[in-house]
Amino acid sequence: MSVYLESKADIHAAFLKKTGLSIPLADLYFSRPAVNGNPAITQNTAVRLTILPTNASYQGSEVFYYNRLNLAQLANYPAPDYPPITTVGTSVYALLQAIKSSMGLSFTKDDLEETFVTGTESASFVLLKAKANSLGWTGQFNLPLGQPPLLSALFNRDTIDWI
Repeated sequence: MSVYLESKADIHAAFLKKTGLSIPLADLYFSRPAVNGNPAITQNTAVRLTILPTNASYQGSEVFYYNRLNLAQLANYPAPDYPPITTVGTSVYALLQAIKSSMGLSFTKDDLEETFVTGTESASFVLLKAKANSLGWTGQFNLPLGQPPLLSALFNRDTIDWI
């Protein structure tokens, strides 16, 4: 998995690369992801991809193996220069585009449980918690958010020169 594509699109791209086929995303049904129980396969997740009857070229299904990412690994990523800024109580769903813009992480409502921004005026966080059926993610991570600048920080001296 990559962090830069939505989970379903990322699995679709990996599947097409592995098979060399050209099947539209709309022609595939994705089962719920399952923890891979096959010790001979190193990937941590298995999902069954089924070709829908709308595809006239192919039929059937196949188990596809890949690695889901653990949200806790985000602690190892460098903090963004401009993290999302919002107020306490905001839903994580309202922050999805801001997280993508500032960090490049392409989460969808299918990936994350709805949580809300918590914190104080000096520090706020939002819990990123993967849904059990997320195709791309597992675990959770408390994402620190940015704070609006203080008005005093916008001035570099304490007097104003009026013209």
